[in-house]
Amino acid sequence: METIQITDPRVFEKASVVLKNGGVVAYPSETCYGFLANYHDQSAIAKIYALKKRPLDKQFLVIAGDLAEVAKIATLTPLARKLAQKFWPGALTLVLPSGTETLAVRVPAHTFSRKLLQACGFPLVSTSANLAGADNPYSPAEVVKLKPDLLIDAGQISPEPPTTIADCTGNELRILRLGKISQDELEHAE
Repeated sequence: METIQITDPRVFEKASVVLKNGGVVAYPSETCYGFLANYHDQSAIAKIYALKKRPLDKQFLVIAGDLAEVAKIATLTPLARKLAQKFWPGALTLVLPSGTETLAVRVPAHTFSRKLLQACGFPLVSTSANLAGADNPYSPAEVVKLKPDLLIDAGQISPEPPTTIADCTGNELRILRLGKISQDELEHAE
């Protein structure tokens, strides 16, 4: 396992190389430290399941650089497109149809995440960097023991409210979790 400071000018290059080569990166997300893997690399995603000891039937969130990138991996229903245009980049996760399954997708507003997505050029699987069911980690010391391939050290980070999750697989809005974006904001999105 390697550690790099978030202030190191090589951080995006190093992280993108690890992700392109099937590795797992621990990084400071908007809400806590998280794990990342290349969305298109099933063996890298399997590493995250193993690190977290997470049941294989529980999916991970996918973060993408923009709406066009999301459209390549999921179906944007009219409702999803309306909400995405209003709240992305931002703290809204949309559950969308994707082939025969569903996919939870978000375009983050977090500056670090956006720059990393740009450096990679592909969507990333993202999840909290903890054992399944454990508390979210807010310091590098909590993450280092899980041994990701690369840890991006930003020191202690402050907890933030989670993203709001909305199911947009149909025509009706179904809120699965309230977070930074309120129900009223979602229902009155134009």
